[in-house]
Amino acid sequence: MVTMVERTIRETNDATYIRGFWVGGQRFRRPNGKEGWYVSTFSGSDPLLDYWVVEGRFYKAFIRWVGARTFDIEILGEAIEVGSERKTIALEAIRRWENRDEDRGIEHAA
Repeated sequence: MVTMVERTIRETNDATYIRGFWVGGQRFRRPNGKEGWYVSTFSGSDPLLDYWVVEGRFYKAFIRWVGARTFDIEILGEAIEVGSERKTIALEAIRRWENRDEDRGIEHAA
């Protein structure tokens, strides 16, 4: 397993409730310019799980706070243990957040 640590800038911090799960997400921009999401999901009966999501793929990851919006993200490898329900919920939350941000951009431009 390859471990990679990168310094990232947090761009958003979001939370939503979908089908019995709380989903928290922070969008980060990596040094190469690509964006990804650090996502946490949990419900009353399911434990908290955190992972890195980029382009629909899920990875084990940890973040460490460095400054107000700066974090080190340690990506540990693909998180194959994320169940299909959590994957679906996480991807739905990310789509909602990204669509909301796009809608805000359109409103601002108008």
